[in-house]
Parts: sequence; C-alpha cells; structure tokens
Amino acid sequence: MRNEKRFFPLFSNRGRIRLVDYLEKKAMEGWLFTRFSNFGWKFRRIPPQKIRFSIVYFPGISWFDAAATPELMELRDFCAHNGWEYVDYTESIVVFRNDQEDPVPIQTEPLVELENIHKIATAQNRKELIHALPMALLWMLFSVLIYFENPISLFTNTAILLCVGVSPVLIFGRLVYMAPCL
Repeated sequence: MRNEKRFFPLFSNRGRIRLVDYLEKKAMEGWLFTRFSNFGWKFRRIPPQKIRFSIVYFPGISWFDAAATPELMELRDFCAHNGWEYVDYTESIVVFRNDQEDPVPIQTEPLVELENIHKIATAQNRKELIHALPMALLWMLFSVLIYFENPISLFTNTAILLCVGVSPVLIFGRLVYMAPCL
C-alpha cells in the first residue's frame, strides 16, 4: 500500500471553508496534507484522525518567494505560539494544522480577512488582464488585417466575425468589472 498520494482537487483554493473541509475530510480518511505541488496536492498516509486545518489569506507571498520571508516567518511564529503547525503555502494562501479538539482560531477579524481576499483578487485580476488584453488586441489586429486582405472572408466566416464582434465587448466588460478592484 502506498504511503504517499497526490490528489487533484477540482475547485478553486479561494474558498476557505470548502478547502478546510476538504483537508479535514481527507485527514479523517487517513490522508494528511503535506504540501502543494505543481502535480497535485501531496498527502501522506496516517491513521484516520480528526485534525483541524486553518487557511490564512496572505497577499504578500507568491510561488517564487522563499518560505522564510520575514512576514511569513512572523505569521508562522504567531501561529506556532497558539499551537498551529505550519504546513505549506501556495499563491496567497498559507495552510496550518492543529491536533487540538478546539484550537484558538488564527483569523478572528473577518474584515481583515476580507481585505486580504480583496487584495489577492485585485492582484489576480491585474495578472489576468495583463495576459488577456494583449492577446485580445492581437486577435482584433489579426482580424482587421484579414479584412483588408480579403473582406469577403471576414464577413462570411462566422467564427472570425463572432470573435471580432465579441472580443471588444469582452474586453470592455472585463475592464468595467475590474474597475472597482483597480
């Protein structure tokens, strides 16, 4: 029987409650979460037990940061003082676990957590826009060039016509949607 396993969860790691429930359920099934990986989340076989997990949204870290940034080390020390053991971090979230039945919660201020989520979402939206906007503009430029080369094919090809008409609407809609976050 294997002692390590990788799971590929099919949900976003932005839902804290669902993520915590997932990790606690896996611990009850005998799989302890050990770390995030590009090839799935790594779990180690343990005797089934009730382990509490906590997710902290931390906007100051990314995949490329070392695990020993001063801010993260301060958070880890604070949590260790309250009995929480650091597990791993990924883009903007830090995972802790605790074996106590009723541990002291890490995040007690919902407004602070909401502000952190807002910062993370804003940064994520900016990244998406930085990647999507040039591609959409390039596609629109490509379509205009097709129009000047062969205007009939532009208006007879439904796929190109749909993309040329829909791309500006999607870009404008995304900018309007993101405007409060920027």
